[in-house]
Amino acid sequence: MAESKQITHLSKKLCAGVLVATICLCLLAGCARSEPEPAYDVLFYGDSITAGGNFGDYFPDLKVVNLGINGATLEDLTEWVPRVSANRPGKIFVMAGSNNLDYTNVDQCVELF
Repeated sequence: MAESKQITHLSKKLCAGVLVATICLCLLAGCARSEPEPAYDVLFYGDSITAGGNFGDYFPDLKVVNLGINGATLEDLTEWVPRVSANRPGKIFVMAGSNNLDYTNVDQCVELF
């Protein structure tokens, strides 16, 4: 039971960290602005889970770009924000943080991001 509570606690903290990262990326990419016209409707950004997604197949009526990078950490994705901005996405979906858990704990991830 204690392990279940700990997992739930860790999941909430990880979700909070991903949410903060997503909001930062959206603001830096200019999602809140109405100009210029987005080059892509949706940009998927993240680690290998994202890289392996065939999102264009799931959304055939949208202009989609996948910037998933195998092994990417939150630090990597933060540094590569200009790649996101350069693609001028209308919306951004982020899947990140799982690679950080290989070398740090969730509390440290939340503190960093």
